[in-house]
Amino acid sequence: MRRDLPSAYQAVQAAHAAISSCQRGLIGNIRHPILVVATVENETELLRASVSLTNDGIQHSVFYEDDVKAYTALATGCVSGETRKAFRRYPLLK
Repeated sequence: MRRDLPSAYQAVQAAHAAISSCQRGLIGNIRHPILVVATVENETELLRASVSLTNDGIQHSVFYEDDVKAYTALATGCVSGETRKAFRRYPLLK
């Protein structure tokens, strides 16, 4: 999720991305997935993160918000084990 968005948008955009991920079938039938919100600085960094995740073989969905005419957040499917290492470079939402 982008840190350069107002805080009210941040929560909504993270939720939009998660819903999009579910709609695209990335989550599957997991009883209680753990949600972690990591951040990037801006739209450029969000798109770089998408490329990096693609290169790491991690399925994800990038959410485009029509109201702001920009990509605002992305969500992955469930990750575990070694796959989690791909996210170490991104700080958590504070």
